[in-house]
Amino acid sequence: MASLPPPLDGAISGLISEQALASERLGRLTDKVAASLLDANLFSIRLPREDGGLGGTGVDLFEATEEIARADGSAGWNMLISNAVSTFVHNGASTKACSEIFGNGPVACWATLLPKAKSVEVEGGFCVSGDFAWGSSSSLSRWVMVAEPLNDRDGQQWFRAHLLPKHDVDIREGSWDVMGLRATASIDYSIVGKFVPAYRTTRSVRDGRSSLLTRRWREKDSNHRSLSRAEGRKGLTSRHASQGRPSSRLHLAARAAKWRSAPTSGPPPREGVVPIIRNGVLEGACGVNGGTTQQDEDCARAGVARL
Repeated sequence: MASLPPPLDGAISGLISEQALASERLGRLTDKVAASLLDANLFSIRLPREDGGLGGTGVDLFEATEEIARADGSAGWNMLISNAVSTFVHNGASTKACSEIFGNGPVACWATLLPKAKSVEVEGGFCVSGDFAWGSSSSLSRWVMVAEPLNDRDGQQWFRAHLLPKHDVDIREGSWDVMGLRATASIDYSIVGKFVPAYRTTRSVRDGRSSLLTRRWREKDSNHRSLSRAEGRKGLTSRHASQGRPSSRLHLAARAAKWRSAPTSGPPPREGVVPIIRNGVLEGACGVNGGTTQQDEDCARAGVARL
């Protein structure tokens, strides 16, 4: 299993906890907190070591996020989102783009929630514009990914993603003020007529299983998935046992078991929550929310199928 930074045992989370109120008042993570997370490379947990990451598993990511979020919810929020964006970018972007983004030391990325970008194709790339919201982790990131909808083809929804450096973005200061999550810096922002070279764009399709597939996703993801999930689960469970507390995976499994054994007279299980069962053993559950009930269900089932 990949070895995550020892400071997660207390040093980083302790600092984040001490700085939590200051971060909330500042409207972003303090410089000390941002530096501690970046120095430990905790925004690239799932990227392979040879590409600048920590070479961790999905379990590593969730366990590390749990530790950080316990110290400050905003820090945990930013950490998980930035890791998701970095993993997506690494899996889908060109080798040249990945080298530019991840090849110069620890880095964080953020992304638009909705595909609201517009672009005009020009020589060598695209001229990109758009207004966006919810820029979580923008305060400590150096890159942003924005997406635009393309014309549907063969009954499928297509998108084009553009990767831009932060200096190409106009941040709307004061646009985010949500109590308890101020430090996520989930601001509004805009991009006006910025050039993006073709190698920093990629087309994606949303297929019938509600998953985004880039041109290189499957090839690169299959290589990265050579990490042993069994070893990861064993190591994480052992680590938490040594600390006198169960792992979050066991917490999740316990909650799922309780849910499955609940009286039939109680509230029925909602769509979008699918149990994870391996060799007849309930190991946890996958929950999705944010779309229609059918979309949530489809996404949850697609996630479990990929495990």
